[in-house]
Amino acid sequence: MAGDTAAERLQTVPGIGPFGAPLLLAEIGRIDRFASSHQLAAYAGLVPSTRSSGDKTAHGGVDGAGSPWLKWVLIEIVQTLKLAPGPIGMQYQRLLRSKGKAKATVAAARKLCCYLY
Repeated sequence: MAGDTAAERLQTVPGIGPFGAPLLLAEIGRIDRFASSHQLAAYAGLVPSTRSSGDKTAHGGVDGAGSPWLKWVLIEIVQTLKLAPGPIGMQYQRLLRSKGKAKATVAAARKLCCYLY
């Protein structure tokens, strides 16, 4: 089956196990419906909000839009990877000092989402 091979390939990514792979596949669906990794991250609800008026722009936190299950599973995967060596752990550690745990975790989940794309 094509789904089984996709799930097996996803399980080769550190942090993604036999529960996370099918959940990712079910929530993302066909990957070709997203034109870029940024669109997939926005669908997952991992992109910060932006408000602008005139020449002023304010960036806020992530809003409630997007797929809550996809966002949840990506953040849970980051929970296992944030102390491990690798690009996700390095991203988390770098942002931890300046942004705090919550923002660093969401930013690392966004990076993971872009890597998965």
